[in-house]
Amino acid sequence: MDKTLYIIRGLPGSGKTTLAQILAPLCNVAADDFMVDEVGNYSFDPERLGEVHQACEQQAFMWMEQDQPVIAVHNTFGQLAHITPYVEMADRYHYTVFIIEAQGGFLSKHAVPDSTLKRMVACWDDTKTLFYERLLGTFKG
Repeated sequence: MDKTLYIIRGLPGSGKTTLAQILAPLCNVAADDFMVDEVGNYSFDPERLGEVHQACEQQAFMWMEQDQPVIAVHNTFGQLAHITPYVEMADRYHYTVFIIEAQGGFLSKHAVPDSTLKRMVACWDDTKTLFYERLLGTFKG
């Protein structure tokens, strides 16, 4: 059975969530999903970033263990280190990985300040290195 993991990265408002819902309507997850309260209100809490990213990884990994055919994870993924755990697990469970950089010009649902966006852009990693390391068999994670 062919299995696909879409890793969708991009700045806030770039269309990550929309694309994830199109590509994997049943199995898509983001760290932001874990910052929503029981009533459905989103509340960003930087103190919880580690916790919510871990929950996001765990959800994706659970789906891989269940052999879900198509999974999409959509986070900012500004640095390669944020993508690596997903790539490693996808390799272990024999998923084909597509890293997609969303670049749409939508408004961010979370009103991210311009200063934060500029900081994100300044430390944005290129994923081509990751692709070629995997292709050449030199990917170390």
